[in-house]
Amino acid sequence: MWCTINISDEPNGCDKKYIVKTACSDATHTVFLCDIEHGFVEVLTQEDMLRRCKELNPLVEASPERLVAHVVALLDGRRDDVHRSLRPLGGVRVLALRSKLVGLLFSFEFRLQPAAGDHIYTQVMAPILATLLELHERQTCLMKLLKKKDEEIAEYKINGGQLSRRNLETPVFDEQEFARKRLELPFSADVVPDPRERLFAPVVQSLIADVVRKMDGCAARAANSDIGSNVKEEMQRGPESVTTAEENGVVNSVNSQVKTEASEAHTVSPRKKEFEAAELKNERGAFGHDVMADAKPPKLKKHNHKKALGL
Repeated sequence: MWCTINISDEPNGCDKKYIVKTACSDATHTVFLCDIEHGFVEVLTQEDMLRRCKELNPLVEASPERLVAHVVALLDGRRDDVHRSLRPLGGVRVLALRSKLVGLLFSFEFRLQPAAGDHIYTQVMAPILATLLELHERQTCLMKLLKKKDEEIAEYKINGGQLSRRNLETPVFDEQEFARKRLELPFSADVVPDPRERLFAPVVQSLIADVVRKMDGCAARAANSDIGSNVKEEMQRGPESVTTAEENGVVNSVNSQVKTEASEAHTVSPRKKEFEAAELKNERGAFGHDVMADAKPPKLKKHNHKKALGL
């Protein structure tokens, strides 16, 4: 979560409020520093952090886990025993932290690079805007609930119900009148000088963290929904549209074989011609001549009509 810290800006030495956020994993530690207008970030591995600790504190002896935990704790804005300063060094900003560890002076430096253009939006503004929308939705739900409660009380009174205590009776809720009165009221005294003090208070940060988790959950469900819709669409198209690459290869192989056989049917080798000629010869008979060609049509016997009539 974000927290507000006071940092002495060098070389003028004036204290300035920043917000800082740390993100730690097993492999890396990320520090993001922001004044709402500019952002700076550094990503350190645990080995880099320990090496820098030894470089700046050669006399300090502690376990790696304790050193890392101590460095991260130096960014806690609630600690008043830490001196923090920020100075430019080339193209980076050096955030110097000084405190004591096991009775010895301990110092550490974060060498922060300017953050990318969208880093402030994704890390700061997007969660704040999402929280604002979430609060608006909650207010809308509460307004509807109040109106339903008024209708419930009115029906209760119509049926003869009465309040046992008059001090619990309230006027019918008017949303527009409520909004008008809220705009007429001044802000509380601790909001006007620097809203960041309230914006990054622990209770507000807890709300922002809940909203960020809600955003991540919605994004995950949307991604799963897209995958499911694509699978459903493929299933609705039928098996013809889901032919795999392997099936395409089999079809192409069969088509190629059919084309080859058709081509061979038109191209007859000389050896095959000899074989067909030999078969034809056997059909023509043992004497090697065409039996059908030599066959003579039978002679028709002439019928003597005169003899039949006795002439």
